[in-house]
Amino acid sequence: MNHENQNSPYAPPTVLPEQSFVPCPQCGQQMDDGDLSSSAAIRWRSYSDNPVQTFLTGGRKIANSKSGFGFRVPAHFCGHCRLMLIKR
Repeated sequence: MNHENQNSPYAPPTVLPEQSFVPCPQCGQQMDDGDLSSSAAIRWRSYSDNPVQTFLTGGRKIANSKSGFGFRVPAHFCGHCRLMLIKR
């Protein structure tokens, strides 16, 4: 793998992390460890925020771009109940 691909958010990890059991707080099933990725900014829009401000800003950005190739946030995902926990 060349250096250019290592900076891509879509490149596979060079070292796989140790898998540990992370129980879903909602249903108790094992959560999958991975990341939430997008080619566009990942933003949070709260229902309690001012609608005009949300329209103007698009919401609060919760992920930073990785080398201009997109956005990626480490997370756990439960395939059973579809709950996602974003890690920070």
